[in-house]
Amino acid sequence: MPNRLAKESSPYLRQHMDNPVDWYPWGEEALSVARTQDKPILLSVGYAACHWCHVMEHESFEDAEVARLMNQYFVPIKVDREERPDIDHIYMTACHVFTGSGGWPLTVFLTPDLRPFFAGTYFPKDDKYGRPGFKRVLMALADAYRNQRSDVEEQAQGFERALRGLSLGPQARGGGALNAELVTRSADLLMRRFDEVNGGFGRAPKFPNSVDLLVLEAAARRGHEQAGRASLLACTRMAEGGIYDQLGGGFHRYSVDEKWLIPHFEKMLYDNALLPRVYLAAYRRTAEPLLRRVVEETFTYLGREMTAPGGAFFATQDADSEGEEGKFFVWRPEEIEEVLGRDAGRRFCLRYGVTAQGNFEHGTSVLHIAAPLEQVARLAGVEVNALAQELEESRRKLWAHREKRIKPGRDEKIIAGWNGLMISALCDAAATLQENKYLEMATRALDFILEKMRMPDGGLYRIHADGVSKIQAFLEDYAFLAQALCDAHRASGESRHLTHARELCEQILRRFQVPDEPGFFMTEANAPGVLVRSRSLHDEAVPSGAWVATSALHYVGVATGNQEYVKLVERILEHHAAELTGRTQAYGTLLLLADRVVRGSPTVVVAGAEAEALLSLTRALTDSDVLVLPADTRDGLDRALLEGKSAQDGKAAAYVCAGQTCQAPATDVTSLKSAVASAGLQPAAHV
Repeated sequence: MPNRLAKESSPYLRQHMDNPVDWYPWGEEALSVARTQDKPILLSVGYAACHWCHVMEHESFEDAEVARLMNQYFVPIKVDREERPDIDHIYMTACHVFTGSGGWPLTVFLTPDLRPFFAGTYFPKDDKYGRPGFKRVLMALADAYRNQRSDVEEQAQGFERALRGLSLGPQARGGGALNAELVTRSADLLMRRFDEVNGGFGRAPKFPNSVDLLVLEAAARRGHEQAGRASLLACTRMAEGGIYDQLGGGFHRYSVDEKWLIPHFEKMLYDNALLPRVYLAAYRRTAEPLLRRVVEETFTYLGREMTAPGGAFFATQDADSEGEEGKFFVWRPEEIEEVLGRDAGRRFCLRYGVTAQGNFEHGTSVLHIAAPLEQVARLAGVEVNALAQELEESRRKLWAHREKRIKPGRDEKIIAGWNGLMISALCDAAATLQENKYLEMATRALDFILEKMRMPDGGLYRIHADGVSKIQAFLEDYAFLAQALCDAHRASGESRHLTHARELCEQILRRFQVPDEPGFFMTEANAPGVLVRSRSLHDEAVPSGAWVATSALHYVGVATGNQEYVKLVERILEHHAAELTGRTQAYGTLLLLADRVVRGSPTVVVAGAEAEALLSLTRALTDSDVLVLPADTRDGLDRALLEGKSAQDGKAAAYVCAGQTCQAPATDVTSLKSAVASAGLQPAAHV
């Protein structure tokens, strides 16, 4: 018989409904059972697209003997980390404290009052990979809870103290002046970890680290040539590697090697929202066609595969299909030649690194750019342009053939915050590429969330699944959506977006503000069943909700003239000045905002009719955070910001300002480029 998870809407939880484990979802029923029976809780956290979560399920949770031990000695609780990032954050922090590392599946053992006393990630059923077997772990911890209770309690108390300390975040301390060199100095620190051969940061496994790449792009705009070369190298190597889907577009989660060749094949909405922002920033600076192509292909993938009825975006696509990781995405030479013919097939295999030996499991190959186009043309004895056209046609044919395969599963829940990230990326693309279709995609998603995922009191739900919105949203949901509304306002000039952004900023302050210092909790005060009310102050797989909220407050504050917002942002930056100047890694989102504030919050006000050419140029500035305001849409805007800014002699005029200084009004593209340069900004290279 299916267990309790059969009633859940989360695909990840439902994946476990036929396990012999007596799973509970997180909630009062499970916590009450643990307290009443004085049983420790076995908390298992994962997500639907997670490969190793599937492995642990097949090895352990489907095993009758393992299930018997779990059911007899523990209260097993399964959590979808995408539904409950608060639970995941608390106990992932515990895992880092206990083991020095983390990941999913996350496995944590708790006392009935929710204090952790043991934590780890994936455990094999039996001892292997240098890891203790899960059965041995279960027996040892069950015995410790029964017979060494004082030791367990002491361990749990130590964990709780550590978690409560970490939940408060860094304490304010002196030092760390914010100045115009902040971004370039931070880029110097990041370059110490940069892989000069393959691009990206560190060694295997290698993650994209989108925010760090955006910091490099910001430094490149300030004249840091090494940072610009590094960012372009990372973008190019990822686009050429197996981490990028060479046929269908979109990015897989991360690479298991340092060359971006072999990915873990799950595709996450947030990666495919954050990485296009990096590629767009690099494209504005360099006009490299590859960068634009990757953005366009990624959004085509999202429109085709990840868009729900109504316009919002699904959460993830699995790594596995037919029980095998990557099976949908990999190839053999004979299959390619069967689709393309012998000669075209061999040329494709040479270009995309498909060999008889393979580079993945069972002699299969992950597609990647293995040889330069000119080299393939020379070896094949064909002309370069003709080969390029043939390869594009081959890509289309192979994609169509791949569509006949059994596709990986898709987690079709809609997450408010992740949709906010995607909307921001689409607005960035609309402004940069002057493609209205991206703004239309963004607007549809925004309208869906504002219509379907708002609470009666103006708050947000985090999840929409099976036609129902549920789970009160977290700080990141409010923050990412508020920022998305700011980006939609910047890209379109529509006042309704600014109005909604201001409403969400008020909700953020009411629900999440820390009482005694400038900052934000990630959960509301009334969040049920959590050990600590924590703060997420570091950029991780997604940017810190606290810093994105701060950025949204700053945009709304400047645009509307709300000085309370502006001063709060200044206090937050001052409070964290030491972290910003001494620990670039994980503070990139706040650092980019600090750079904008230090530069005087650059603003371009465009006034007058027929101003589209001026608006297009300013919206495509390499500094995508510049506030662009069409003065003729005055609803809600700061009157002082607009004062004295009007058309000149019947012509539309643009006023480029930073701090208290404005350039002379520009009435044509040439004079606007000059004004932009005088303000320390740059028009995009492709404009």
